[in-house]
Amino acid sequence: MQIVGDFHITNVAPFAVTVPRTVLLVSYKACRVIPWRLRIEGPGVYKGIDARTLLRERLMWTIQPAILQQGQVLRAKVGLIDNLGRTNWGTWLEWKNS
Repeated sequence: MQIVGDFHITNVAPFAVTVPRTVLLVSYKACRVIPWRLRIEGPGVYKGIDARTLLRERLMWTIQPAILQQGQVLRAKVGLIDNLGRTNWGTWLEWKNS
């Protein structure tokens, strides 16, 4: 199972930062009843983000084995881990599994 999305990443700091890692926090139900969370680490952004700039980047994560059936909706939020080790979280997003 592969999750891919295009994201706008804004650096509001007065200095350049790097994003060496990303994380995807997936929320789903196991056995259709039990709420479950899965944390998947992924690659980062390969270029530095200059001070006070916006960058558009395609991010990708892989989940093996697949946790959803075809047609189900994946609910997750993305975290960017910067060069200082801080995780900056986005909002909850949904992807349709096709």
